[in-house]
Amino acid sequence: MRISRRLLALSGLVATIAGSAAQVARARELPQQPLPEITVRAPAPVPPLPRDPRLAVDWLLQGPWPNGPPPTLTTAGPVSGYRALTAISSTKTETPIERIPQTIQIVPRTVIDDQVSLTQSEAIRNVAGAAGVPPTVLNGVGYKVRGFDAERYVDGLPNYIDAGDHTSLVNTERIEVVKGPGGLFFQSGVGMTGGVINTISKLPGVAPSYRAGFIGGGQGLRNPWFDVNQPLGSGVLFRMTGEFEQARHFIDVIERGRFSLNPTLAFVKDGTSLTVQGRISRRDHQVYVGLPATGSLDRSLFTLRRDLFVGPPDLPKSTSETLGVTARLEHEIDSVWSLRSAARFSEIRYRDRAQSYLSHAPDLGTSFVMFNLGTPWDAREVSANADLIGRFTVGETRNTLLFTADYNRVADSLAIWSSPAGLTDFAVPAPMFPAYRDPIGTGTITFEADNVNINSGVAAQLQTTVWDRLHLVAGARWAHVDFLGSQPFGSGRYHSVESKVLPRFGVAFDLVAGVTPFAGYSEGLRAVRFFGGQGTPKPEEAEQIEAGVKLALPYGISATLAAFDITRRNVVSSAPGNPLLQVQTGEQRSRGFDAAVVWQPLPGLSMLASYAHIDARLTQDAVLQPGNRLDRVPADSGRLWLQYKFQDGWLRGVSVGAGLYAASRQAIGLDNRFFTPAYATLDARIGYDAETWSVGIVGKNLTNSRHFEPYPYAQGRVAPAEPLTVLGFATLKH
Repeated sequence: MRISRRLLALSGLVATIAGSAAQVARARELPQQPLPEITVRAPAPVPPLPRDPRLAVDWLLQGPWPNGPPPTLTTAGPVSGYRALTAISSTKTETPIERIPQTIQIVPRTVIDDQVSLTQSEAIRNVAGAAGVPPTVLNGVGYKVRGFDAERYVDGLPNYIDAGDHTSLVNTERIEVVKGPGGLFFQSGVGMTGGVINTISKLPGVAPSYRAGFIGGGQGLRNPWFDVNQPLGSGVLFRMTGEFEQARHFIDVIERGRFSLNPTLAFVKDGTSLTVQGRISRRDHQVYVGLPATGSLDRSLFTLRRDLFVGPPDLPKSTSETLGVTARLEHEIDSVWSLRSAARFSEIRYRDRAQSYLSHAPDLGTSFVMFNLGTPWDAREVSANADLIGRFTVGETRNTLLFTADYNRVADSLAIWSSPAGLTDFAVPAPMFPAYRDPIGTGTITFEADNVNINSGVAAQLQTTVWDRLHLVAGARWAHVDFLGSQPFGSGRYHSVESKVLPRFGVAFDLVAGVTPFAGYSEGLRAVRFFGGQGTPKPEEAEQIEAGVKLALPYGISATLAAFDITRRNVVSSAPGNPLLQVQTGEQRSRGFDAAVVWQPLPGLSMLASYAHIDARLTQDAVLQPGNRLDRVPADSGRLWLQYKFQDGWLRGVSVGAGLYAASRQAIGLDNRFFTPAYATLDARIGYDAETWSVGIVGKNLTNSRHFEPYPYAQGRVAPAEPLTVLGFATLKH
């Protein structure tokens, strides 16, 4: 038997031991001795998430957070490591993601920085079932979500054809991807039947910060950037971001340049804020038109070099420029009502010069007929919206009521000029392309459009939480489309005017803590642009039904899993027997399942994974076979990224990360004649992060996979994957 004499002494007892027996008694005269100080720490209870989003800041600061990293409050909303806690794009109100009965996936700035993403499309690869456009495409048209076209908005306003430097990430705080038609709030633009990709910009903050960096390495990349946040006085905030890039490309001839400048000024006083944002951006490079399927996917006649540039080596560079200004006013009327409005004006100037061919296969033997192309495209866009938001409690319900109105007008003029250039034999090792002569003004106009596209509407939405467990969303929009356009093949003009009520509703229920099943329904509407048929086209329509579950579990697990069914109607297709004439009899359908998971079980350890299975097919078409797969849509695709940052010891500040992206085969055209094979790529990075600086190295496509991918210049084209590339990056911060 052991008895601690020190413990007994401090207690005022004495012990007498005789053999195996012990007797404890109080000492007769024992001087008082102070006990040593003991500090006991216990985890504080996690406070419940307030139902009023305006209390989110207080909720964030209370902690602690056993389920992932402590949240940080960014200008776009609270973020816990790789997990964004709220979203604005789906409901236009700051709502916890688990209470939104629709799939919305967010790529926060932490993910963009950890992966050293170079383009918007590279960041969007983290989103299940989403696809971007390669940097060799001059504009940003061609994004897809859940198998259909998606539109890229910026700060909740349309961004027509994504002109200028559409790849830039320097001013991006996060990317919110709303999956499925978003017709209640999103109607304008080129295509939004599959979803909306809303880029949320960085905004000024009250704390000064200064950051600058450089990314460089493979293919001669030189990419300096800066991010300066400086309060100018009481209630006046300023922030400016910018970047510049020059690089070669592994494909012959291509040399690209781009820049983006984004100044922002905010005035804040007594519940009212006015934010003015500017954007100046430009990109220029030789236009890459892609490789034909013959010689790349089908090598029975000849084999093309992967790095072959189609066109002469002295082809002039094409340019895409945009200049825009956005003003945003927010005002707290009282404790219930608030007002928010925004307006944007932008100008677009686009000059495309290319040399191209027409079809998959050679026109004569192993030779293709080449054409010189020139496309001037100018556009002006005006967008505005206004929101009235009320937050109130009635009995056991907490409610957010939204009234909104929006207007978008795009006036654009474009023409495709062409002229024959000559024949090129693609079978020789080094094809000789004809000289490029600019056909603008001297050639033949093969496509012309002078359009005014107006989209407007009013909507109402009610978000209700009942008994703190049942979350309901219901809304309706009166949508109006007014499109005045010219037949692109010179057969006159048409004027399409349509109105329709678009409903949206959904329900989410907290089955148990952290497990929330949901279901929802939404519709979409958009005008048909560049219609080359007879008569006046109807607007294109889309509808989605989806159901799934959202998780927010212990040990840093959060996830959204959903099954969906989207139908797209009034799709334009070629007329039988005349490929230059269009009819509006098509229908397409996309069904499938997607999942996005974030796991952050330990300090410094973060993992994200996404997977999508998409069955996207033609269901009606005037020429093509129903059942054909839609182009550029893999049936299966997924992303995995794992990163760990050492928290202590001699490796403190060192971070290592690795990621995998994989996709199954994809059709390169709706005729399903050719498919690109399945592929997988591996990326990895290592870095060191100090208080005032950081450095690192990233490798992309480490296995040097030599696959082809569908290329969105025209149907039936492919592009080789970028080879193994190693880059270095460094950042100074204060």
